[in-house]
Amino acid sequence: MKLVWFALILVLSVALVFGCRVELANGRSPESWAFDFAEESKKPHAQTGTSYYVDGKVTASGDGSIHAPFKTIQEALDVAGAGDSVYIFGGTYRESYLQPRGGTAENWLTIANMPGEEVILDGGWPNYRNDNAFWIHQPDMSYIEIDGLKIANYYDIGIDLSNCGVVRIRNCEIYQNGSAGIALNYANSTTQIIVEDNIVHHNGWGIGWASGIHLNNKGSATDQPHIIRRNIVYNNYDGSSYHTDGNGIMFDVGGGGSCVIENNLSFNNGGSGINVLDGNARIMNNTLFRNGWDAQQEYRHEVFLGALGNGDSVEKIILRNNILYARHGVPILDVHASIQTKVVFDSNLVWSDGGEQGVILPPFVDRWIAADPLWAAIQYDDALLPLYGASFLQMNVEAYDFHLRPGSPGIDAGSSEMAPDHDLERTSRPLGKGYDVGAYESPLRVFLPLVRR
Repeated sequence: MKLVWFALILVLSVALVFGCRVELANGRSPESWAFDFAEESKKPHAQTGTSYYVDGKVTASGDGSIHAPFKTIQEALDVAGAGDSVYIFGGTYRESYLQPRGGTAENWLTIANMPGEEVILDGGWPNYRNDNAFWIHQPDMSYIEIDGLKIANYYDIGIDLSNCGVVRIRNCEIYQNGSAGIALNYANSTTQIIVEDNIVHHNGWGIGWASGIHLNNKGSATDQPHIIRRNIVYNNYDGSSYHTDGNGIMFDVGGGGSCVIENNLSFNNGGSGINVLDGNARIMNNTLFRNGWDAQQEYRHEVFLGALGNGDSVEKIILRNNILYARHGVPILDVHASIQTKVVFDSNLVWSDGGEQGVILPPFVDRWIAADPLWAAIQYDDALLPLYGASFLQMNVEAYDFHLRPGSPGIDAGSSEMAPDHDLERTSRPLGKGYDVGAYESPLRVFLPLVRR
């Protein structure tokens, strides 16, 4: 009996030291399909300047201190600058065209929820019209972080960016906006957009050119790559008469530039899961599932890689360690003929509603893994549900769990080359003999048989 307990303690100790998840032989430890974005916002960011506070429930504005907060967010943004932080108490705010002044590379301006409190910026549609929550359209609007907010029901774009500097959007939930959830339209050489750890869904019910996350680099090639990582993006749609977008993630260039797209979960979007048009991209360790449900959408694929003209502006696109699962009748991958020699397709797992018979890839692709990913829990949703005059996919998001089950062909099947060192949940990679494919790294498991004496 002592030997049994000693072995049990030894195994548990090893599991704790190496970050393993321990499972009993008669059960699986519960896991959420998503991450808790509030976890990232528990503590205020380190700062060098002044903290300003906003509380929409006060009867009159004060001086912006914690004991006498401003009543509106824009009042705080009018005075906050480099190194300052704007903390917003919980509540619903009916503000639009919010314009922050910006910070510097050493001293960012932070706009965040008070730790643990829910802040909703509500555009009010369909009862009344506000076009967007944030309007960041100048080069000196730079080094701005938007953290931990919910942004919903705006007539146009949730966060509207154009010709700005460096902006980071993190830990936000952005949903039910008429056009894109987050959009950059036109850039300058200093523009860099970092979109990380957000949940973006049900956008695009009205105005066209809408995707969940849509970075359009037209105007100028940027000096630094844009970064889209660790986001959960689902059920976005182009509900306008155009039906040209509706992608989960789109990097739409024209002016040149590059983008890192890694560790994202993009599923059940009306257009493509990931769409890159005329740009350089590194697309690594994403999970894409049954996108392209809008039959009117011209560009509906799991991944679409396009080019303008002869594709001269594209130098290289790398697709590696992704899981691409296509719904019936939707191509897994489509690549413009002019850039096929510039695309690296390596260590990707592909599957479809039709099994292996539905796995059809362009002729230039010669290396892939065709197998069922064996996720923890998925559904096959096809029915539609009306929202603000458009039709979105009817789905229960809580029924999805895209972690790989034990025995999945995606475990340890990825390449280490340029692979991110963590996954969507910030779990370290690799944990096994190799890197897993897809957005989630499977924790090492130690199985303990039930011992009776």
